[in-house]
Amino acid sequence: MTFPNSTAYLLMTSEQELYRTNDEGAKWAKIDLPKSTGKSDIGKPVYLAEHHYDNTRAFVYTENDVLAFTKDSGVSWHVMKNLPTPANGLRIRPIIDFNPTNPDWLLFVGGTACPNCHSEIWVSRDNGDKWNRLTTHATKCQFAHSAEAFDRLPPQSIVCSNYRLTSGKDNEQDRQDHKRSAGNYVEIRVFTNPFVDSSYQLVPLPTPELSELISFHVYNRFIVAAVVETRPDDTGRAEAVLKMYVSEDGTSAHEARFPPGVNIKPEGFTLLPSHAGTILIDVEGAPNTGDKEWGTGWGTLFASNSNGTHFHLALEHTNRNHHGMVDIER
Repeated sequence: MTFPNSTAYLLMTSEQELYRTNDEGAKWAKIDLPKSTGKSDIGKPVYLAEHHYDNTRAFVYTENDVLAFTKDSGVSWHVMKNLPTPANGLRIRPIIDFNPTNPDWLLFVGGTACPNCHSEIWVSRDNGDKWNRLTTHATKCQFAHSAEAFDRLPPQSIVCSNYRLTSGKDNEQDRQDHKRSAGNYVEIRVFTNPFVDSSYQLVPLPTPELSELISFHVYNRFIVAAVVETRPDDTGRAEAVLKMYVSEDGTSAHEARFPPGVNIKPEGFTLLPSHAGTILIDVEGAPNTGDKEWGTGWGTLFASNSNGTHFHLALEHTNRNHHGMVDIER
């Protein structure tokens, strides 16, 4: 990772070692975390995160459930002494999120011990000196202003996707990944005052008990939700169809409309960076014209209107691979 406006970089190797350079990679020095932090049992680093809104901060999480941070581009490191729980064991990433309004506002995705576990979302407004638990059983959380253009909500607002039911052993989060329950679906919650209380408002999605929320993204000026709905195809067999819903304010949502014949597969779309106030989405192999190479290495780029309600075809045969990686240059 790089520190903007600096020649200093950090690198974590596959052997779980941390290195720093101060001359753009000409020379590298290994960081001795036990010595730098004064904690001999800190363990090896397993997760490295840059602070998106402070050019000198970075965070390292270790195998021994310690979170360390730097405020001087990696020269010195300090242990966050009051981390409330270990990081979640559900592979929810990122485990830490930041806010452009105040660099000391942190969101940490912790959790209980697995199996029979769930995530716990914690927030701090003083760089981790004190933490408040915001919610549990969340599959993803981030500050709404992670997309700086999203300004319809208060700057401290947090958006999460949460399981509806949170009590009882049968509703533990790691169990929900292996079954679907009409009574315990995932919904999108918006917390507008997370440092004070856990009250929230829902982003209204149609028939959530009959569909499956795959994920959401705070993107540009929008909250974009990807939802899978199951319906019969022309032969009467069940077919999974992905639909997108867009919210501009966190209190209402509308379905995004694509040109006729465009069917988006659940694993087959990529949101692309845009600064034009619209949504850019690359769809795997759409529209389906019967091409034998459909879905094997090309896509179609669509762009939305100003409020994200309708999409039009912008470019055909874009370059993408099976993992959804798209070539883009702005």
